[in-house]
Amino acid sequence: MILISEQDNIATIVLRPNRSINWRQVKLILLLLAIPVTIIAAGWWMAGIWIILPFAGFELLLLSVLMYRVNWQLYQQQVITISADTLVIEEGYHTLERYIFTRANCYISVTETQRHWQLPLVYLHHHSDEVALGHFLNLSERRDLKQILHDYGLKICRNRWWQD
Repeated sequence: MILISEQDNIATIVLRPNRSINWRQVKLILLLLAIPVTIIAAGWWMAGIWIILPFAGFELLLLSVLMYRVNWQLYQQQVITISADTLVIEEGYHTLERYIFTRANCYISVTETQRHWQLPLVYLHHHSDEVALGHFLNLSERRDLKQILHDYGLKICRNRWWQD
C-alpha cells in the first residue's frame, strides 16, 4: 500500500504491505481452530489414548507462533520523505531505522529480469550506500513507486531501459 502526503514542499510517501487480516482476527481464527482440536483430543483422552494431548497442544502452539510471525511481518513500513535538498528514509516496525541522504546525489535503480519471472528490485543509491525500497510491495505497487519517485524528480536507472 502506498500513501502520499504533501505539506510545505515536503512529500511523504508511506509504504506498507497489504494487510488482509489484523491481529485480533488472527486470535479469533486460532480460537476457532483450537475448539475442534481440543474436543478431538479430549475424546481420544477419554478413550484412553492420552498421548494425543501433547501433540494437540504442540500443534496449537506451533500454529500460534507461525501466525504471530506472519502477522508481525505485515506491520513493517517504510517512510520516504522528499524535500528540496534531502531525502530521508525511515524503515522498520515500531522503532524506525533512519537514513538521511542529500537529494542531489541520490538515484533509483530498478533491476528487472528478462522474462519477468521475478519482481523488479528497487534500490535507492547514494554514493556507496544502497537501501532497498518497497521490498514487500507487489508488482503493480512497485511500478507505481517507480513512477512516483520519478514524478518527484529522482533519477531512475533501469537495467532494461529499452523496454517500457
